[in-house]
Amino acid sequence: LFDIWVARFDTNLNLLWETVIADSVVNQPYGDYGTSILVDGNGHVVVAGNTYRPFTVFYFSSHATRLDQVTGEVKWTRTYPFQFGGSGMFVVSDSTGGYSYVSQNWTNSPGVNVINVGRLDTATGDVLSQAVLTDPGRLQAPRDVLRSRDGSILIAGIGYYRTQYGFLLRTNEMGDTIAYRELSLEDTVGVREHNVESLIEREDGSIVIGGSHFDPFNGGWRYWLVGLDQYGCDTADCSIGLEDAAWVEHPQLLAYPNPVVEDVLTIRLSGMRSSESCTWALYNATGQTLLKGAVQASQELLELSLHGFSKGLYHFVLLNGNGAMVREKILLP
Repeated sequence: LFDIWVARFDTNLNLLWETVIADSVVNQPYGDYGTSILVDGNGHVVVAGNTYRPFTVFYFSSHATRLDQVTGEVKWTRTYPFQFGGSGMFVVSDSTGGYSYVSQNWTNSPGVNVINVGRLDTATGDVLSQAVLTDPGRLQAPRDVLRSRDGSILIAGIGYYRTQYGFLLRTNEMGDTIAYRELSLEDTVGVREHNVESLIEREDGSIVIGGSHFDPFNGGWRYWLVGLDQYGCDTADCSIGLEDAAWVEHPQLLAYPNPVVEDVLTIRLSGMRSSESCTWALYNATGQTLLKGAVQASQELLELSLHGFSKGLYHFVLLNGNGAMVREKILLP
């Protein structure tokens, strides 16, 4: 059985208190483990994680516990079950002094893997709001989460679509996507695979992501760092300061009317450099590409006909040459 052990030490590593958060279900194999710990500004510690129970229907679930920072006393503990899983729960402070969380929810049905971004009630741990972010046909899971200096939430994780890759996702507290970037590494046999492990934000807003890569033909495990600017675009060298790095404008889009009216969708484009071109695609909920094309910086409007398309949710994705991606959910009623 797994329990979670939480302890506080002083600066000389003398133990001040320790608390064991017991598994909520006894006499079952495996149990709880932690993925994040938060010390808030109100004298409390919040530990979040997952329950792994492989021989039950709900064999993954997320959990969070709030403790008193001075005594270690448990104030509340909550479990958030998801059918077939809720892997990788993380809690960060939000702009109101409350708690935002990020978790994963997946099923064994294709295209139903989601990342949840929401807010918790600080007094009870109950879910106040939740947004569900999907990448159709892909499996994705957060590995590290932090609250950015601008108030947004940065999520680094791993995904799988034909092969494994890493990703960086920036959202606001309501779960609206601000920016998205995939990270891939081509090895000697053409297989791209990233295991993302950690994420930090520098004082200038730039980002460093660390992880590992397994290459059986060149020495086994390799470890890497990737430096990105605040928009998720590559920088020349993540091991030095970025004062001289060129800032890249991030493409933006506005889709209207949304929900679509009379089967016509208009996309207004902005934020592209004068020499830049972008590619775009429209996907259905299962990840199938329905429309695609390219636009130049001089093009401000893109008009798409959705005549004959089935009612439902679609995804419009715009990608520039630096890998910076923006996406918009489109509803066809």
